[in-house]
Order: sequence, then structure tokens, then C-alpha cells
Amino acid sequence: MISRLGDVLYWLSCIIAAGLTVFGMMGAAREPSVSNQYWVFGFFAVLAFVVWLIGRAIRYVFSAK
Repeated sequence: MISRLGDVLYWLSCIIAAGLTVFGMMGAAREPSVSNQYWVFGFFAVLAFVVWLIGRAIRYVFSAK
């Protein structure tokens, strides 16, 4: 049972990370200056990676996968 919870939380973190990546791309596309585009996308990409990494850690702790 707890292993399924770990899997569900992992997939939820994957969905959130994908949404953050898309949101970062949309924000970078709307940014007028090129130098700010990289900062906006980079910030959301790092944030998405951290969310994914936390989900991966939760999955490892709960289900040892």
C-alpha cells in the first residue's frame, strides 16, 4: 500500500515538473529581452528539476525503487 503511495506521489511530481517546464517556456517566450528569456526559463527548469528530484526521493523512500 505504501509503495503505491510512493508511485502516485512520484507521478504527481512528474506532472508538476512538466507543468513548470511548460510555464517556463511560455514565460520565456513572452519576455521581451533575450537575456531575460534565459533567466526565466533557467529558473523554472531548475525548479522543475528540484520538484522531480523530491518526487524521486519520496518514491525511493516509500517503495525502494
